[in-house]
Amino acid sequence: KCKSQAKQFNIDIKSKPIIEQINPKKFCSGDGLPKINFTIKNQFDEINWQNDNSVIGIASTGINFIPSQKLTILEENQVSNIMVEAKNGLCSSDPMNFTIQSIAKPRMTNSKISKICAGERSEEIELRCHPQASSISWIYDDSIYGEFKSGTQNIPSIQTYKSQKIRHFKIINQAEYLGCKSDTAHFDLIVNPVPKPLFTIQVSDLKDGVIKNEIKTKNRSIGANYYTWYWGDQESSEDFEPTHIYAKKSVYTVKLYAENEYNCFDTFSQNIKFFKYLQYYIPNAFSPDQNGKNESFHIYGVSDESASYEVFNRWGEKLFETSNNAAWDGTYKDSDCQADVYIYKAKIGSKEGKLIELSGTLNLLR
Repeated sequence: KCKSQAKQFNIDIKSKPIIEQINPKKFCSGDGLPKINFTIKNQFDEINWQNDNSVIGIASTGINFIPSQKLTILEENQVSNIMVEAKNGLCSSDPMNFTIQSIAKPRMTNSKISKICAGERSEEIELRCHPQASSISWIYDDSIYGEFKSGTQNIPSIQTYKSQKIRHFKIINQAEYLGCKSDTAHFDLIVNPVPKPLFTIQVSDLKDGVIKNEIKTKNRSIGANYYTWYWGDQESSEDFEPTHIYAKKSVYTVKLYAENEYNCFDTFSQNIKFFKYLQYYIPNAFSPDQNGKNESFHIYGVSDESASYEVFNRWGEKLFETSNNAAWDGTYKDSDCQADVYIYKAKIGSKEGKLIELSGTLNLLR
């Protein structure tokens, strides 16, 4: 029998690469994606991976690892399915699949500037974002609005206080969805100052035995640029310190409208009374500051013998009294009284023998 010559050969059996499983990953869109490495058991020559959704910012294919990179800012959530395969010559690993979810960050959509006048209520601010957020928070760092310093969802309507100073507040708000926080947004609330209108009135003296129905004004307003005087007789004036003559004797309310450059305004009123045989004016303010103007308090337009009055502090203590309309200089027991609101009680007698009793408040300014 004929036999062939024996031949020997080697069979090289290689172990198939095994890729360690990677758990699903979640990131916020727009954030940085860290480098993702793959752990391989057994010998391998190359690693290839594929991505079925490149919208999130990761390439469609790659080798060895997924590089660190910045994810795309999204309008809605997206999921990428990653398939990884390792090769060792002719041997390929079983595919390893995992997901990368990119969560769309909510974005605040109502950052703006709101302007109001001091003393007004702010509007309730409805905080909105897109996409929908699971929570919204806000905070500001000034307590002029009262107790509200932070909160969630809407910023409530809050009563502000009158002030002659401009105030600027940045209310910081932020939304969150599935652990992803929006960039902080600012809602600027500007509280503009309100002017403080104030005036005194000087009544004309007797002239040739005839009482003139004339008043002169002293404008003591603070923080205003535009003025309108309403005399109570359907006439008005826009002068700074006008004089006005009434056509007939009566009771009138003089009102001053004061406005500033922010279109914020306020009003102040005083009553003035003219009678047939009696004309008087009781000021509601005086300033004993030794500047030669409006230094004392007394009743105008009457004879000294026909007027008497008393002055009390807010606790009812009598500080001054006179039976002949003597002027009060704002002192008590030779000491200056502090700037405050005081109370007067007055009695005025007319030529007809009528006694008029009056009371009111008096501002002492310094």
